[in-house]
Amino acid sequence: MGALYLIRYFPVRESYTVDMRIISVESISEAVKTRRKQLGLTQSETVAMCNVGARFFSELENGKETLQMNKVLHCLEMLGINLYAVNREDDK
Repeated sequence: MGALYLIRYFPVRESYTVDMRIISVESISEAVKTRRKQLGLTQSETVAMCNVGARFFSELENGKETLQMNKVLHCLEMLGINLYAVNREDDK
């Protein structure tokens, strides 16, 4: 019988910068999907890395509007995506 390997995923250390104004849930979902693909991860691998359910992650990538914010922020953190809030008058 072959050896059993346990792979432990850790958050991505580098940051991912997208010059994108977040105006909808779809904006966040597009950033997540783009980043996942950039990292060469499948949805299943990302689900394991983020420690969320497959359904939740699918809904995140498809822009479901009623997701738990703490889980969304956790996935962004794990993928190395920084999200900032900027006052409109300070936005350039």
